[in-house]
Amino acid sequence: MRARTAGRRARRLFERYGVVGFGLAGPALFGTWGSSLLGAALGIPRWRLIRWLMAGVTLWCTVLLVASDAVPFTPDDLPGYAGRLFDYCRQHPEVIRLATWHRLERGDSHDRDPAVAAPTRDAKLEALDSVQKKDGTGADFSPTALLTLVLSIALAWNPGNPTGMPAATTEAESADDRRRSIVRAVRRLL
Repeated sequence: MRARTAGRRARRLFERYGVVGFGLAGPALFGTWGSSLLGAALGIPRWRLIRWLMAGVTLWCTVLLVASDAVPFTPDDLPGYAGRLFDYCRQHPEVIRLATWHRLERGDSHDRDPAVAAPTRDAKLEALDSVQKKDGTGADFSPTALLTLVLSIALAWNPGNPTGMPAATTEAESADDRRRSIVRAVRRLL
């Protein structure tokens, strides 16, 4: 059933926007492998399909890279950063969906896609390391562990979090309550 639905969506996308639209949107909608298979099934010439799928992957990776820097990283104010990241992700849930796509599509290993993830992550880790050496912030953790913990706490109520609570169980808490909890938790972590 799912395959038929994806096939119908792919056909509509192709008929409406052609090879270019299919190649640009396909990776985000169907994944790269799915787009390759669906494009071949639709009869799109291989060389055109590959060219536009590569452009689509590049586009979505660039969007993710820009989005990852949308909340300025403040290593000297990690609780504030966690709160601002929570706010941003509530206002822009599409960024979380895009990050989830990226991890599924490219993996989360540093060496699999260094052109997209490494510069942003490495800059944050270097800044965090510098602050830790200067004033001992979060010195119980390595910069990598500390950044991972802060990001995990900030995104704890994200709908994409597999360990998140269902909406029905958290309705009593407001977004402001959640934000305060995040800031307080990160402050205690340090």
